[in-house]
Amino acid sequence: MILDTAAYSLIVHAKVKLGRNSRSALPNEGDGRSGFEVYSKCFDLIIEGCAKAGKLEESLIRCEKMLERRLVPSCWAFNEMVGKLSEIGNVEQANAMSTILLDRGFLPDEMTYSHLIEGYGKKGEFHEVLKFHYEIENRSLSPGLLVYASLIRSLCLCGKAEEAEKIFEDYERTFTGPNCVHLRDVDCKPL
Repeated sequence: MILDTAAYSLIVHAKVKLGRNSRSALPNEGDGRSGFEVYSKCFDLIIEGCAKAGKLEESLIRCEKMLERRLVPSCWAFNEMVGKLSEIGNVEQANAMSTILLDRGFLPDEMTYSHLIEGYGKKGEFHEVLKFHYEIENRSLSPGLLVYASLIRSLCLCGKAEEAEKIFEDYERTFTGPNCVHLRDVDCKPL
């Protein structure tokens, strides 16, 4: 029996979110015997569901399986995983996967950079924080308030208030208007 892939991916996602084993959720993973071929949306839902359920190793495994099939995760699924990895202090693993994905054509968005910047900021690694700032500039991306706030907050956490002030001035030059007042509330006291 051929399964409808969209319906099946939603069932798998629900199983993962309910805490059921995601490895058994895709028993054959498109081996043809079940008539089901796993596609990128299904992987995305599993990656996101595992990350939300705190199963980050499983989320990373699914991301790697996706890459083996020459598929690239969506930004929203990857951002969920990166956010959780950064939250628990495992930002190096998130960054490593991000680097691999960049080589495969992944296009990070503001949320991706924000999670990575904040993760390194919490660890006090200001060189890594600045590295992402320069990467954004070199790729000619236009960061918005989320990235600037993450940069400023992270640099302040690292005790680099002068660098944070430079980023704020850059933000003011780039974006004049009511959004600038949001960044004035960022506390620049080092931990």
